[in-house]
Parts: sequence; structure tokens; C-alpha cells
Amino acid sequence: MRLANSESITNFTIFISFKTQLLMQKINSFLFVFLLAFTCSAQLPFTQTTVFSGLNQPVAFAIAPNDGRFFVTIKAGQIVVYSSTGTSLGTFYNLADSTYNNFERGLLGICFDPDYNTNHYVYAYYNHRWPNTSNGSQSLRVIRFTDNSNVGTTPTVILNIPVSNSIPGNHVGGNIHFRPSDGKLYVSIGELATPSNAQLKTNPFGKILRINKDGTIPNSNPYYDDGVPTTLNDDRIWEYGHRNPFDFTFGANDSLYISENGENTQDEMNLGRKGGNYGWQTCEGNLQYGNSNPCNVPGLINPLTVWTSPLQSVTGIIFYSGCMFPEYKNHIIIGNNDQGQIFDLVLGNAPAYTSVLSNTLISDLTSSGGLTSIMQGADGSIYAMNGGYTSNGGIFKLSRTITPVITAGGPTTFCQPSNVVLSATPTGYSYQWYKNNVAISGATNISYTASLTGTYKIMICNNSSNEINVVRNLLPPATVTPADTQYFCLPATITLNANTGTGLSYQWKKGSASISGATTNSYTPTVSGKYKVVVTKSNGCTRNSNIVQVYKINCRDENYDLSEDDFSVYPNPSANDFTIDLISSELFNLKIIDLQGKVLINLSEINGSISFGEELNTGIYLLEIINSKGSKSIQKIIKTE
Repeated sequence: MRLANSESITNFTIFISFKTQLLMQKINSFLFVFLLAFTCSAQLPFTQTTVFSGLNQPVAFAIAPNDGRFFVTIKAGQIVVYSSTGTSLGTFYNLADSTYNNFERGLLGICFDPDYNTNHYVYAYYNHRWPNTSNGSQSLRVIRFTDNSNVGTTPTVILNIPVSNSIPGNHVGGNIHFRPSDGKLYVSIGELATPSNAQLKTNPFGKILRINKDGTIPNSNPYYDDGVPTTLNDDRIWEYGHRNPFDFTFGANDSLYISENGENTQDEMNLGRKGGNYGWQTCEGNLQYGNSNPCNVPGLINPLTVWTSPLQSVTGIIFYSGCMFPEYKNHIIIGNNDQGQIFDLVLGNAPAYTSVLSNTLISDLTSSGGLTSIMQGADGSIYAMNGGYTSNGGIFKLSRTITPVITAGGPTTFCQPSNVVLSATPTGYSYQWYKNNVAISGATNISYTASLTGTYKIMICNNSSNEINVVRNLLPPATVTPADTQYFCLPATITLNANTGTGLSYQWKKGSASISGATTNSYTPTVSGKYKVVVTKSNGCTRNSNIVQVYKINCRDENYDLSEDDFSVYPNPSANDFTIDLISSELFNLKIIDLQGKVLINLSEINGSISFGEELNTGIYLLEIINSKGSKSIQKIIKTE
């Protein structure tokens, strides 16, 4: 990990005396410039606030997944804790007695276990020396703590890499993060300012390492052989050929993106690949080392993007997946140390996101520096650390105020099956609609069609909108009985009856026309037609009933009155045949006619007792009887199943 813009080893002494002094001069005005730039720059679609400050050489931080606390590493060897609002909660653990913090050494990276909410594990990377004197033994360590109410307990070393006392002290690592897809711990380590280390698979320097939570080595690592890092390959290597990989992040697609400090010509961002070789010192960035020729060397992986000289030391990096800044969704947000700049890298080739389409400066703090770490908060805020060689370091929150508002596109009280469309502002965000404070599955668009009674709202980045009450009134029942086709002949009548209930009113209709005065729950038709009733509930909702066909028929001829003593038909209704007894001695003609007027049975000059109709289908028919004088009688017969 490089905490300032490092140099080649030959210029080590000059760097310490000059570069650090230059940075310290910048630091004095950092807070004012940082605040001014983030508040006033027209480029920035957010506001900046200070979460906390006043820390001496903070390096990195992690955000607790359960409550948003900040766990901060201090270069001298302390881990301190702050609440999500910036209140100091004390020292989590003090490793100062064994932390070697000269030059770029110190207590550096920190992260939480993926299962923190159940095991409360916190991991930290530091440069260990014991005894902590000039002749003490040095090693690079990852240590695990158990968080017990903001106090680290049960420290356990899960990674220990011995290093020589004679190493220069820069490019010593070390950030640590868990990969979501495999639950393994990844560790970045520089090449200890010895370029040849980067290409050697027999040591861990200039590499990204991959280990299990307990420090054991996964046998799925690309160079795993015997499981012993000090013989043959170092089995922990995931990829190699790095100079000084400062930080890294995992995308939603599981891709690994690495910020890396160059030496003279190019800083870079790499796409990490299992077993990949990133070319240092054959290449620096996408150029051959020491010249301007392209680095088209077989077997080496070129960076996704680069920053050219003068180098500014790219540092903190995140793959933005939050909802607060939808314009940065699935982008890389990356910072640099020397100028405190933040860049937006638009990624291409979705959903793999294996290319960079553009690299845009979104924040320019050119008169300051010391931006060492970037993290995304649970609500989508971006947190940036002013760290490294500063005596007044802290964390800044980049956020925006989101005030969701929902409006209704029509009446919010309606009768089924109507609905109302609810719409939200502002546009461009991720949305979740709620009904009665319960998230509606799949309701993630800017509008929602509400068809049920309830209280509706929308959430954008944990910000709640106003609420709208929707009332869907039920339709009343509307049923007319009898429901089948009805026939009547005067002086007989039929009565149509509607369902009854509390708060119901009625309007009978013949066809589409309302019948004047027909406003009770029953109606007696006087003419043929199609009848229905419109039932209205006290809430104003109406429903049309079923339609009943009514026929008024002439059952006796007006010129000759056939007496019921002249004939009788039985049984009626009948499931088989019908019998007609013709009482008079005269002759009669008999016709059976369906409701469409088609003659189905025609019997002439009959007398006495006659059976008929066994062949008829289930239904309603008209029986026409005509005597020898031409007088007739028509009556309904019903064939049942």
C-alpha cells in the first residue's frame, strides 16, 4: 500500500525529505479545499459533509454491515470505532506495541467477515515487528478479532508472512476484502520495492493472495501444489505481476477490479483474473517498461484503463451498486492520493463489465491530497477518507437529499374493477412500492397501478414518500330470478325478482332503456323484451344483472275461444313424451314449434289421445292446436333432461 506518491528506490531519501514535506504543506488546507470543492463544483451532483475528523494518519476504514459504524485503521497501530453519525466509540484494539509504522508500513487494511452479523469477526492487515525495535523480526500479518461491543477480543493471526529487516518499507500491502461469491479472503501485497518479486510464483510479493477465513489455503487456487507456501509455488497466489496494488473491489458481476500505482509513466486499474500475470516489470501500464512501445506481450494482461504522468497514486476503489447515485450505477468510483481526485469509470460489456468506456474526473481537489479509501454506505452514500500522512484525517460523506413524492392519476376512491395509477418523482432511481408498509413484490417501477384498498407509498434509497389512501368499493350483487326464458299470456303474468340487501337501490331496464317507475326489487313485464336490473349500492357502485328474455304470447285466438275442456296436455314438463287428449269429436291439427319459429312436428286431422315429442331435445317449445274452424290455442311445453 502506498500512502503517498512513492518513487523508485534510488530516490528513497529524497522522497522522505521532500515529498512528505510537500504533502504536509498541502494537508494544512485540505479540509477547507475539500469542503469548498465538493460544495461549489458544478460537476458534483451531491453534497459533502464531514462525518468526523482529527485523526492522526488514518489509512483505511470499513463500515459495519449491521449498524453502519466506522472501523478505522490508524497507521501507528490502533483500530478506532465511530458511530454511523460520527460519534467516537473508543479504541477497538491497540496493536501499537507490535506495529512497525515507518514509511508505508503500519496498520493498513480492514474488513468485516461476510457472516459478521452472526460471528462478529473483524480482520485487519498490518506490518508486525517484535520486539518493536530496529532488530525485531518483521512480518506481514492478517489478524482476526471478535467484536464485543466495540472492543476487539480473541485476536487470532490467520496470515503471517515473514519479511527481511532490510526491505525498503514501501509496497508492503495491504488491503483485504472478502469476495461475495466464494467467501474467501483476498489480500493485496506489493512487491516490496523489488520488481523481480512480482514475476516469482515462489513468494507472495507483488500478488493478490486468496485464503480461507481461518488462513488455510483453498486447493482451487490456480498455483496450488503441495499446500505449503514456502515450497514450490506459493499456494496462496490468485494472480501475480503487480507492482503495488493499493486497493481492490468486487463488482456485482463478481469481477475483481484493482487500483495499482505505477512507477514513472502510468497508474492503472486492472481486471483481476484467476492466475493472471499483470506484467510488472516487463510493462508499466499498457506500455513496455522504460519506453513508449505498447505492451503487447503474449501472456500478460493489460490494464482496463490508465492515468498518465504526472502520476497521482490511485487508491480507494468501489464498484458502485447503490441507489442514491443512479448515474454511477455499475460504474467504478476510484480516487487518488496526491490530488484527492475522484474519477467515474463507465464500464462496458455488460453484464460482465470487462471494459472501460470512459474515465471522467468528477471531483478535483488539486491543492490537497491524501484520499486513501472509498466505501459505499448501505443507503448508497459514498464515503471518502482523508488519510495517509495527515494529522487531521477523517471521513467525508458524499450524498444527496432524495424526497420522493407520489401523486394519483385519478380518483383514489373507485368501484371494482377500476384502479388508479400512482406515479413517483424524482425520476432515474430504483423504486420499491409499499402497501400498508409491506413491500409489494415486483413493484419496482416509477409508477404503480393500485387496484386494492390500502395505504400506498414508495421508498427510494430508504427515503419514504408521502402516503396515498386508496379505497376500492365492492360492487353489489345483481341477480334476477327466474333466470331462464319466460313466457306468459294474458291474463297470466310473471314476476322478475332481484336480490335484496341493505343499502341497495334498483332500476329495471328493457333493453338499454330505463323503465319509468320500476325502482323496486321486483318487476312484472307487460310486453316481450330483454329485461335486466341495475343495482346500486350505497357507496355509489353499480352492477348490471343477468338478462332475462320474456315473451308475451297469445294463448287463445281472439275470434274463437278454445276451452280448456277441448284438450289437455300432460305431463308438462316431461322428460320423455307428451300426451294430448282431444276431448271434442272434431278433428284437430297439431304443431310443435321451437322458439325460432321452426315447425318440428306437424300432425293433421288427429283426434282422441295422441303421444308426441319423445324425439325433442331439452328446451322450451310452443304447442299449437287448430280446430276445423281455424281457431287455435298456443301453450308452452317444456322438455327436461
